Amino acid sequence: MCSLVFVENGALYTCGESESGKLGLPDSLTNITSPQKVSLGLPVKYAFCGGNHTVALTGKTTVPVEFQLYSYVDMT
Repeated sequence: MCSLVFVENGALYTCGESESGKLGLPDSLTNITSPQKVSLGLPVKYAFCGGNHTVALTGKTTVPVEFQLYSYVDMT
């Protein structure tokens, strides 16, 4: 199980079970009980999580427009 906290300024925080880095946090962190910031470089526009994955779309809408898609999946 995982939870996302998506802040108005584009910051993303995750917590929950983090096996295999599925929360976008270091593999050494496995059971996160308080939200931890995920560093992605650009503001997060959309974020989703499920039982074994977290997906985040980052971007900026000023010229030049730039978007990046991040996917963290537990493939075990």
